[in-house]
Amino acid sequence: MKEDAFKSYLAQRFPGEAKRAVRDNALSRCRRVERFEGDLDEHFDKDGMDSLLYRLEYSQRDEDLELQPRHSIPIEGKKTSSMREGTASLKNAITIYCDFRKGYNPTTERGAPHAGSSKHGSRSHSRLSGVKVSYLPGFGPNGRIARSKPEHVPEPEADLEPMGMGEITGIWREYMDVTNRITAALGRSSNIVGEFAERLVAEHYGGSLLAASHKSADIELPDGRLVQVKSRVPRQTLTTSLSSIRSWDFDLLVVVLFDRDGGVLKAVEYEAAAAKRHARRDEHQNSDLIVTTDEFLNDPLARDITADLARLLGNSLEA
Repeated sequence: MKEDAFKSYLAQRFPGEAKRAVRDNALSRCRRVERFEGDLDEHFDKDGMDSLLYRLEYSQRDEDLELQPRHSIPIEGKKTSSMREGTASLKNAITIYCDFRKGYNPTTERGAPHAGSSKHGSRSHSRLSGVKVSYLPGFGPNGRIARSKPEHVPEPEADLEPMGMGEITGIWREYMDVTNRITAALGRSSNIVGEFAERLVAEHYGGSLLAASHKSADIELPDGRLVQVKSRVPRQTLTTSLSSIRSWDFDLLVVVLFDRDGGVLKAVEYEAAAAKRHARRDEHQNSDLIVTTDEFLNDPLARDITADLARLLGNSLEA
């Protein structure tokens, strides 16, 4: 990053003491993106930052479904209330840096090209366009997760015809109808992925769901043991951050990873003490975080229950 020149640009674009926080935040966020995603100038020279801006797309629907973001930047801290808001703030900072590299200052110019437009013309990063789609890789030998990541996002397997607003509106209404119906059926909160995973795990163990307000567990087993369930719908790989663990006052941790069709990709059961070995402390949130690395998902201390849950889910569909 051309940091000194960027500082001068920020001072010109956001002048005065009142906008110091804007300048400081833009610089800090660009540094953070560069730390995890690589040199910003290399991104600009490669494709005008198109691919980086695409990776920083994260919608409300993605957040509702608890999808893993495309980028690799941790979103933590008291000032950030959600993955969507945190990712949006990073994208805004990168947009400003892209403007800087293009020599564009909206306070002095009108009608100049904005970030997201390349020398080849404007490029949309909308997920509805069907231009770029992420796929989960397969498993490696012995059922272990493949470590390699695709260098480029593959093209869709099937052509997606452009839709008119009428078709999109119809799909939107169907989506809202299904979302409302499954939320009502699960009946405890709007976290559809989490609620469904808890139902599935409770069915597997023959346990009882606890109140959603319970501070440390989701399920009580017939023998009295308590289970906390964590679930996600990951994107390109099975490596994803789980939601915070604020209390370890439970006996078992069960982690369920779903594919985008709702199938079970991976499910493991841990004794709480064994799972805690994989956690790292987040002092800002006063909680512990676990990332579903290959080491976590294939730890000899973990019991793989993928086939059991997949079989149960299949049987549920057949019933």
